Amino acid sequence: MKKRIALLVYPDFSLQEVANLMYIFRWYFDTFTDVIYPELNPVRSEEGILINPVKTCSDFCKDDYDCLILSGCSDLRQPIRNKKIKEFLGSFVNDDNFVIGAICSSPIFLAQAGLLKGKNIRILYLLR
Repeated sequence: MKKRIALLVYPDFSLQEVANLMYIFRWYFDTFTDVIYPELNPVRSEEGILINPVKTCSDFCKDDYDCLILSGCSDLRQPIRNKKIKEFLGSFVNDDNFVIGAICSSPIFLAQAGLLKGKNIRILYLLR
């Protein structure tokens, strides 16, 4: 175990969906989280909290991480159009060994990048 996980963020990502996950990894498994984004600019979560990425998608090296986590997002309109996010995720298309966890609405990013083709997935999405 490399003792590092990567969290891919984007505007309006849900911090509350990953906060406890990061806490558990940090304090129970001594595993740190690095925040990844296409640029090193601060990114505002859906809760209004600014998060500073420590690494860009182009600087990401999967050999340094145990997994990549994607949080849900309250408003997908802007991040779903981000070509750099799509290209970054698309780089994992033929890699069945690297673990990617997608929470809530984030599997749409994986689908858009082609990672879900030929895969059996289960998604529960409730509409009111």
